[in-house]
Amino acid sequence: MFKKSLVSLALALAWSFAAAQLVVGQEVVVGLKGGINVADLSIEDDGTSVESDTRSGFVGGVFAQFGLGEVFAIRPEALFSRKGTKSQDEGLLFQADLDYIEFPVLLVARVPTGGMVRPYAAAGPVISLEANCDLVTEGFNGPIAQDCETFNPEDPLLTKSADFGVAFGGGVEIGFERLLFLLDGRYTLGLTDINDTASAPESFKNRAWSFTAGAGIRIN
Repeated sequence: MFKKSLVSLALALAWSFAAAQLVVGQEVVVGLKGGINVADLSIEDDGTSVESDTRSGFVGGVFAQFGLGEVFAIRPEALFSRKGTKSQDEGLLFQADLDYIEFPVLLVARVPTGGMVRPYAAAGPVISLEANCDLVTEGFNGPIAQDCETFNPEDPLLTKSADFGVAFGGGVEIGFERLLFLLDGRYTLGLTDINDTASAPESFKNRAWSFTAGAGIRIN
């Protein structure tokens, strides 16, 4: 699955740069971004919500931004995103590490301030491909991490390879002659029940707050 995710990431990058060549007379920016996820799982067991704690992890990758005039822009991204959840009970830590290659495509609406700094709002769909799933327990003997499917061989945890969701948030653009800097905050809500274990009735859905900073260069 991880190799397939890397191929998808490479294809997304190729598509972004190819699309940039088709945008004539508008601003085109390509760049890098990175930051932190604060994620957890929305868990339901037979219709009853189950509390889960947040865990922090890295999120980052590449983006392209295609201007559609002074106000609107389209921003496709390809990101590595670590999600999951954790809980602690009587000194025992249990943590689920879910790693994804994510492809948000956001519609950006900017405030035309006429200056270097432009606040913006953004929203759009997100497709996520699972790259890795680990379960971590930590007690008196230190942390033990195992793949989700082999953690309990008698009752393995199976997760879906793809997740579909929606992201919305906002931030600030800081523009110079050739450079563009981004400060971004968003909430990503997973719409797919990622639990693929037939014997388990629980429903698991990803959700995460993401806070990132990015830098790009204008190529058009």
